[in-house]
Amino acid sequence: AYNQQRLNDINGANLKLFLTHVGLDVGEDGATHQCIDYVKNTKFGEESSSFVFDEDGTVIGHPTLESGSSLPSVMPAFWEAFQKEKANLTGGSIVNLFYGSGKDSAMAAEFPVKWLNSYVALSLTESQIVAPLLSKRTKMMLWGL
Repeated sequence: AYNQQRLNDINGANLKLFLTHVGLDVGEDGATHQCIDYVKNTKFGEESSSFVFDEDGTVIGHPTLESGSSLPSVMPAFWEAFQKEKANLTGGSIVNLFYGSGKDSAMAAEFPVKWLNSYVALSLTESQIVAPLLSKRTKMMLWGL
């Protein structure tokens, strides 16, 4: 029902759903799906990603990883850093993690979402974070000449 309503809106269709629930449990509700979709599609540049995962490291929503993937397997550096900082996550707090090394260095900000019983993370590569500073530095050097 959620997806049909979204497609109707995008396509300007007049198809209306009059029956959306027949007593079957089909997973998350519409608000949950919308939240996960919104997080998956949030980006801050090409190399960033936003994702949702649970306490065990199972991916709930990620732009490139399949739902159900295991973060300890597919993102071991992130998972290790998260495990070290998880104790610092209290209600409403955000924890910043630095993980990876060399070209793969990245920073991620995570926070718990109690009603989803999971965590949301936004990950950015180090090169993406420092790019504006490097650009300014280059301009300053050229200006100084």
